[in-house]
Amino acid sequence: MLNSKQNSPFFSIVVPCYERPDDLRRCLTSLSKNSQTPCPHYEIIVTDDSKSDKCRKVTENEFPEVSWGRGKQNGPAGNRNAGVNRAKGDWIVFLDDDFYHFIDSEFPQFLNINDSIKILKRFMDENNSLRFLVGHPRTGGYGLTLTIARTMIFYSNDYDLEIREQAEARNHRIGTTNKVTYVDLVCEGTVDDNILK
Repeated sequence: MLNSKQNSPFFSIVVPCYERPDDLRRCLTSLSKNSQTPCPHYEIIVTDDSKSDKCRKVTENEFPEVSWGRGKQNGPAGNRNAGVNRAKGDWIVFLDDDFYHFIDSEFPQFLNINDSIKILKRFMDENNSLRFLVGHPRTGGYGLTLTIARTMIFYSNDYDLEIREQAEARNHRIGTTNKVTYVDLVCEGTVDDNILK
């Protein structure tokens, strides 16, 4: 699906899925042009690791404007990368197929945060003086890509290890060439200390 605001940044929205056709239907409905107006120019890519063809049928029969493709069948990261390989956008946003609650309420505002986009572009430019970017670990679920980063410093942790893994994965996208060092700032006897133990 491509919408009409050609002068805005072009987003590729990659939706990985696995055997959840009902969730996928709600997600794609939430992402439809009617639901997301006004919004920057974007395409939607479904990358499907399912063994059945239910998600493919939902996409092709009900959302013909959405691009469907087979995943790599080797886990969530491989499925996402399969979507990235098909993306044409300047920016890539990952949204899981069960993430429709966020899409319904906040997605247009997220894509229209032009100041954030400008800051990220500055950070990703090796010739720019902006060398530090502060973010929340949960930002990992919003498709953030930081392939230029060489050091990631965690000053707060969460008992949900998936959030930590997703945050670390921001540095390990297609195009990453840097070795990344991870540093945890932890005070003895704190919750973070217990988490890391």
